[in-house]
Amino acid sequence: MRRILIGAGIAFAALIAVGIVYAMWDQLPFGPGAHVLLEVDVPESSAPQVLDRVMEETAGVLRKRVDVASIRRVGARRLMVALTGTPDLPRLLPVFTARGAFGIYLVDDDPTRSDVKMHGVPIGETAYPSFNNPILVFNQNLLDGRHIVDAMRSFDAATGDPGLSIRWDDAGTTRFAQLTTEHLYKRLALVRDGKLLFIPLITTPLTNGTAEIHGQMTPEEAAFNARVLRGGMLPARVRVIDSGPGLPN
Repeated sequence: MRRILIGAGIAFAALIAVGIVYAMWDQLPFGPGAHVLLEVDVPESSAPQVLDRVMEETAGVLRKRVDVASIRRVGARRLMVALTGTPDLPRLLPVFTARGAFGIYLVDDDPTRSDVKMHGVPIGETAYPSFNNPILVFNQNLLDGRHIVDAMRSFDAATGDPGLSIRWDDAGTTRFAQLTTEHLYKRLALVRDGKLLFIPLITTPLTNGTAEIHGQMTPEEAAFNARVLRGGMLPARVRVIDSGPGLPN
């Protein structure tokens, strides 16, 4: 009788385990997978060592941006990316092609120059679209994306607004602390690929090696920008040649 009860207990536990697996099925990396064929914009006349370096750096950036199964070189200037599961390709493809050029700039808050329509854009500055007058930003890049160690989507604990959590390397930590100390009560512009992401007002020096910035973007935009910034800047432009379901041969 004892053996029968033990056997029944094992069978019942097995049924529970099977039920858990079926319940988690949609969350597991099963599925047909997908592939993305990319072409890297490197001149064909480039020296072999230059071409090899650019291709290797491109693959390294993409691995940081996207959880890929594999990336292999196809021919001289193409990369075949294999993705597991059932990825949302329309949302994912821009992550592969975004250049990832990032910088922090000082906003020109001089009210005498704010009317761009009347005075034009001052020399040494760039005007970014805004609701009223454009935002004027000095062109000097004060801190670039090479110093980003990690970037994640985060949400403001008080308001729930989506945004970015950026972590700097040692040099970036020192530089960011210096910037937020020197430009206290001024606005900084965070720009990625020519798009103004945030214009936070600095109200306290930020010296702990991180930047928490929220608002002014949707949760989807925050996730996209976090992926791109986390991977770093691509060494060359990339375009999608082909993509679709199914793993590559």
